[in-house]
Amino acid sequence: MVARRKTVAVRRKSRIPRAFRMGSLMFVVKEFPMAKLQKLIGSNYGAFLPESQAILIPEASGNITEDFREQIFYHELFHVLCWVTGSKDYGNEIIIDASGHALKQYMDTALFK
Repeated sequence: MVARRKTVAVRRKSRIPRAFRMGSLMFVVKEFPMAKLQKLIGSNYGAFLPESQAILIPEASGNITEDFREQIFYHELFHVLCWVTGSKDYGNEIIIDASGHALKQYMDTALFK
C-alpha cells in the first residue's frame, strides 16, 4: 500500500507579474479598485486590451482574494496567448476559461525540487 501525501494550503506571494513579454511584445498588468475597474470594463472581473497590450484586474479587497485575482489573471493571460498566436479561439470564453483554470491548478499544485 502506498502512503498518500497530505496536501496543505500554504499562503504564498502573488504570482501576478507587473509586466511580461510574450513573443516580441511587452504586456503590462494594471490593477484597479473593483468599482473603478467595472466603470472601465463593465461587469467583468478582468479584461485584456490588445490595443494597449494590457491586462486589467481588480486589486485584492473584500471578496476579491489573491487566489481569485490569480484566476482572473490566468484567464486574461490565455486571451493574450491566443491573440499573440493568432488563434481563432481568442474570443472563445469556454476554452479561455477552462485553460485559465487548468493553468491555475497546475501552478497551485506543481511540486518543484
